[in-house]
Amino acid sequence: MNTAQPTTTVNPVGPTMVSGVAERISGMILAGELRSGDRLKSDEIAHRLGVSRVPVREALRLMDGGGLIEVRPRRGAVVVTVDMDGANDLRDLVRVRRELEPWAASMAAQHCGASDLAAIDRAIAEGVAATERGDRIAAGAAHHALLQATARATGNRTLLDTLTPLHNRSAVAFALVAVEALPDGWTAHRLVRDAIERSDGRSARRLTRQHLDDVISALRRLPTPWRQEELGARSDSEIEFGVEL
Repeated sequence: MNTAQPTTTVNPVGPTMVSGVAERISGMILAGELRSGDRLKSDEIAHRLGVSRVPVREALRLMDGGGLIEVRPRRGAVVVTVDMDGANDLRDLVRVRRELEPWAASMAAQHCGASDLAAIDRAIAEGVAATERGDRIAAGAAHHALLQATARATGNRTLLDTLTPLHNRSAVAFALVAVEALPDGWTAHRLVRDAIERSDGRSARRLTRQHLDDVISALRRLPTPWRQEELGARSDSEIEFGVEL
């Protein structure tokens, strides 16, 4: 009698590993290690992360459409590109966020728990510290964390899934903007945070919309050219402002 058991093929690349690799690639983009338009070669990323190419390829497929990368025919995956000949992409992003984030803030005021508020506080503290020491990349990462923490605090998964690609694309876009003279956006974020803690949804909504209106107004005055590399030779007096979302 043949008692041999059927052979089971085990896939060494599980969803946990793939999501972990996707998280690390996302972190590299948000940290400015990979920039808008950079091609994401699976072999190079695999070597950098110390993994095989298979989970990298799967991670890139998973990330496609999430606002950080895009997969193009015959070119493969690249960090999401932004219109760098003007501020239209940025304004469009902020206009859409202006419609959704005030509502998210008001919902967060209703549903925010202690852990949610702690995540918001941590992001603000890290953002303020990074801004004070002039670390624009760390400030941008903290700002992204703040937006995501607020969206999670709503308890609405659909809203979080809708906002996340917008937050991701905004992070990539604003990493390319000259920000030598930042307005004090963190003060506005603190006011929204305090409204959330008070469960004051109306104020949280109003303050968020006011902040994003200020950002849109700043973008309308954004000098041209407005890319970091093209503004590098200009003096601070020639640059009217920067933007911190």
